[in-house]
Amino acid sequence: MLKNYFKTALRSLLRYKIYSFINVAGLALGLASFLMIFLYVENELSYDKFNKNYEDVYRVVGDGYARTPASLAAALKNDFPEIRNTARIAKTGKVLMSMGEKRFYEENGFLGDPSILQVFTFPLISGNPNKALMEPLSILLTQETAKKYYGSENPIGKVLRYDDKYDLKVTGVLRDVPANSHFHFDFLISMSTANDIYGKDFLTNTLNTTVYTYVQLENPNQADEIQKGFLSFVKKYYAGFVESMKPTLSLQPLSSIHLYSNLGGEIEPNGDIKYIYLFSAVGMLILFMACINYMNILTARYSSRIKEIGVRKVLGANQLALIRQFIGESILTAFISLVVAVVLLELFLPAISSLIDRTLTLEFKRNFWLIAAMIGVPLIAGIISGSYPAFILSSFHPSQIFRKTSCGQFSGSSVIRILVIFQFLISTSLIISTVIISDQLHYIRNKNLGFDKENIVVLPLREDNTRKHYEVLKSALLRNTSVSSVSASSVLPGDVQYYTSVKWNENGWSKTMDFIYADYDFIKTYKMEIEKGRDFSKSFGGDLKGAYILNETAIKNIGWKNPIGKRFQAAVLNEGKVIGVVKDFNYKSLRKKIDPLFIAVNPDNLNYLSVRISAKNTPASLNYIRDEWIKIFPESPFEYFFFDSHLDALYKSESKLASMFDWFSALAIIIACLGLFGLASISTIKRTKEIGIRKVLGAPVIKIVGLISKEFILLVLIANLIAWPLTWYGVDKWLHVFAYRINLQILTFLFVSCGIMAMVLFVVALLAIKAANAKPVESLRYE
Repeated sequence: MLKNYFKTALRSLLRYKIYSFINVAGLALGLASFLMIFLYVENELSYDKFNKNYEDVYRVVGDGYARTPASLAAALKNDFPEIRNTARIAKTGKVLMSMGEKRFYEENGFLGDPSILQVFTFPLISGNPNKALMEPLSILLTQETAKKYYGSENPIGKVLRYDDKYDLKVTGVLRDVPANSHFHFDFLISMSTANDIYGKDFLTNTLNTTVYTYVQLENPNQADEIQKGFLSFVKKYYAGFVESMKPTLSLQPLSSIHLYSNLGGEIEPNGDIKYIYLFSAVGMLILFMACINYMNILTARYSSRIKEIGVRKVLGANQLALIRQFIGESILTAFISLVVAVVLLELFLPAISSLIDRTLTLEFKRNFWLIAAMIGVPLIAGIISGSYPAFILSSFHPSQIFRKTSCGQFSGSSVIRILVIFQFLISTSLIISTVIISDQLHYIRNKNLGFDKENIVVLPLREDNTRKHYEVLKSALLRNTSVSSVSASSVLPGDVQYYTSVKWNENGWSKTMDFIYADYDFIKTYKMEIEKGRDFSKSFGGDLKGAYILNETAIKNIGWKNPIGKRFQAAVLNEGKVIGVVKDFNYKSLRKKIDPLFIAVNPDNLNYLSVRISAKNTPASLNYIRDEWIKIFPESPFEYFFFDSHLDALYKSESKLASMFDWFSALAIIIACLGLFGLASISTIKRTKEIGIRKVLGAPVIKIVGLISKEFILLVLIANLIAWPLTWYGVDKWLHVFAYRINLQILTFLFVSCGIMAMVLFVVALLAIKAANAKPVESLRYE
């Protein structure tokens, strides 16, 4: 019996080649998109779960920032017996590492406590995990980094030079950090080395919020108790702070950091659980669209097999046997589509992985859930696709079947109409969302940020030598007429992540305030506007570590009406006075509102040199900058990037989202058009005689085209009207992620809907014109 079902199903597929192709192609695209999203979601949900103790490990965060004071870990361990272990890490930034003639800039390095090897699962290939990070000036390398510097040699005991100042002894080699970790590194330096590199008070200063603190609990059920204990702990630990300004502390489960955390100063950009829900829903909807295609075409085409059903029933086939046959055909088609889908995935997965910045692979042997999905999803899709035609058509009695003269009575037209509406509802929503996401990205790239981002070349100052003597290069560059201004700063506008405690009265330290260290020409170079007071100037000797410029928001928050000359101090600088107020500018991502900020002159912490050049001859200007750099810093590699490109990179996740929606929209519209083509083709064939008669009676081609097209246009119009409010609600929620965003315009919705209407009309008209232009005698001979 099964063999007979298989043969019948195969014959049916081969007999109706065009419709079989449409069904297989549509289901293959739906399955490929679903499996791709399945791999992506599975990867996102696996973050940090490679750690054996991930359920016991939490990150301590405070007041919207991921970083905490370096001294916090010891105090937590002392005050909370529920904490088994603590571990701290701190970024080293991009530094020069050298071994003999091998010199590389490394930007993926951390300082770490010895306990990091117990709290996290970072296995050592060589070295003693109990002693590896105990001594100052010791370093652990990952496999890849060890190979880069030492090749096949054993690096244990060898020395790496840090920033041309410190010799670090290699005490172990780690396995490379898994891709699904919320932070990655190429080397770990012992935390005690921080006292040598950054000063003796680095690990004890309560105001130094530069480390990430993790705790491992004796029992994860005790997390709530510790949270409650933070109230009294903060009062004790931050005793010198104004009561109303003391920060709050909280615990983040390790496994939730990647998808649920978007704090200031995150180690790396995290994912977002909202996108997981969104992509999962889109994947299922696209697959469901493919199933709808299959169901619609089968329902419409099975009406031509109604006599076959009658004959089978007369010969003794019961309803269950017919259901099995029709669903069997659907399942066979679904598994044929699966083969095509896997081929498509293998072809496009590298490009998709690059697009979303994740490594996605089809590893069948090690991924049970992938195998389960590849068997279960086509099976379910096949059952869903074949269910309506199978159950409805098999239910008729033979006497009903042979009495009917019109196949259309079995076509299930009402259900088909509803499903077509649903298909185009999804397609319309995806395309409108794609357009709005693109408009928001365009708005971000072109918004007035309060400074001029164009024509600025940025030179990273990586080494002590370049940081200490940047003014020599600055003077040389300013001799060129194409260079209008040069300034050094600790960070770049748009990407400020540093903050410190401040005070402006005798009541003690306030909550943290963001800051930028710069030289005297920073505001001039970025063409910011001074609202009150003056800019920094070398003419005023007190401006060096004794003067502050605050933004408008800081002044409003403090409540000053006349801020010029007011006392102000940052925790890491000398007490001074406010000399000016700069107009608010977007010094962070446009996802964030403008917060209080101060700018201070501090030549000891400058990491970037910003060079404003003329737009007329950029290549010549770059050549001049490079030549002067090589002349002044021959030992330091020349690096540069354009500031506007750097700003665009801040919205990488939104760019990925836009690209993903481009793919989804294209898939949805292709699947919808395949289904539309199949249905229009069947509809045209069914009305062949009607078309012939209308032609004989003198109906023009355009009238016949309109007759066939109007029903489909009406269905798409209904789909658009339903899609508009649903899509408006969804994209409006997404736009509220940004503090600065576009306003939704009804014209966007009209534009997309008109485009879809035109496309539908084109597809249907092609078939209708072909049928209308056929000779009437051929139409009347049909059947």
